[in-house]
Amino acid sequence: MTGTGTVADRPMVDQRMRLSGLAMIAGGAVMIAIWPIFTTLHGPTSVNEGNELLGFGPELWSAMMEGPSLLLMAAGLFGSRRRFTENATRSARIGLVLSLFGLLIPGFANLAVLAVWPPLLAPLLGTGLIMIAHGQRGGGAVSPVARRVLVGMGLTQIFAFSWFLVIRPDVLDQIAGYRIYGVVANVLFALGWIVLGGMSPLAWWDFGVGPPWGEPPA
Repeated sequence: MTGTGTVADRPMVDQRMRLSGLAMIAGGAVMIAIWPIFTTLHGPTSVNEGNELLGFGPELWSAMMEGPSLLLMAAGLFGSRRRFTENATRSARIGLVLSLFGLLIPGFANLAVLAVWPPLLAPLLGTGLIMIAHGQRGGGAVSPVARRVLVGMGLTQIFAFSWFLVIRPDVLDQIAGYRIYGVVANVLFALGWIVLGGMSPLAWWDFGVGPPWGEPPA
């Protein structure tokens, strides 16, 4: 037996991993589903066109796109904390804390102001996710594919913060820069959570074997 405890503990561990994975998947799915609605109502440029759907404008739809989804991602990550930190370095544990802050604060802020929150903590979140991936030791419960997914999600958030810093607003409007931002910072980021969450519910390592896409534990 390897990994997370005794045979008696298995059902509880499996259930927690499944719920955590489902929370990640749900968070990613909500963000992807609402992004086309928000961007259509808002328009492709920095000018808010103020269109409505079901009586609600882009501000509310943006809050619904990011608020619940970020909180679900945070819940999934917290529920999977043992998976990401048990056989990992201190870097992974610090990264987990940074990531949770980077998810929870903007998640609650979006719901509080009922509008999209600027990506001020995106570098914190991106750095945290990359640190989680970098801090994994070989033979742990995080496959090489999951590590690459974490790094990819981290890079989307670093991109999200730097995109508006390096390109002038008038240029962004000319190149559909806000749509590009949304595809990377929202859609690709959310897709990463769906992939990562899809690995968690299986709880492969709790049975002493690795999944077909990764390496078995030592």
